[in-house]
Amino acid sequence: MSDSSSSRALEVAVKQHGVVTRQQLYAVGVAPRTLHRLIESGYWVAHGRRVLVLRGTQDDFATRSRIAGLQIKNAVL
Repeated sequence: MSDSSSSRALEVAVKQHGVVTRQQLYAVGVAPRTLHRLIESGYWVAHGRRVLVLRGTQDDFATRSRIAGLQIKNAVL
């Protein structure tokens, strides 16, 4: 992952309290193969097929609510 795509991915994660979709990371330039390696290394934790959580993100009700909201397209919490 390039420095610019890495920093953009981190920016998205920070704005969303550590919870993102795969599509959001692809949109900022993270390649699928790179993302796979980052999941394998534990940098990102997969929650289902769509949602990823940045390592170190607090596991609380708010985080779980964000995960649930991103699991389903156009979901409203």
